[in-house]
Amino acid sequence: MNNLNKIFSANLVPCISFGENDVYSHIKFDENSLFRRVQKKFLKVFTFSTPIFYGRGFSESIVGYLPYRKSINTVVGKAISVEKIEEPTQEDIDKLHAIYVKALCDLFYAYREKFSENPKLEIVIK
Repeated sequence: MNNLNKIFSANLVPCISFGENDVYSHIKFDENSLFRRVQKKFLKVFTFSTPIFYGRGFSESIVGYLPYRKSINTVVGKAISVEKIEEPTQEDIDKLHAIYVKALCDLFYAYREKFSENPKLEIVIK
């Protein structure tokens, strides 16, 4: 939902993948630990943070950087038609964004029981 849509008038296609968060593990540090303070300082200076993650090694018994062998299921929704607007207002963008988010949430709730390990999982969009 940017100026490319203004130029090309492309359809928006909602899609969501289940299982992406399960292919790697990450280390969560205590809030007051040295490592967490370093992460926060890094975030403040560089405006992004780097998680410390791990997966499997070349054999299943070794920790490494290869992803775990888990399924990732991607669901593609119905395309949302976008009419070409030469100078879209913030209201136009917000309206289209709301339609897209609703379609994405509908997809999530329609397929979460089939593809999620936690069927009570909720979607959070900020």
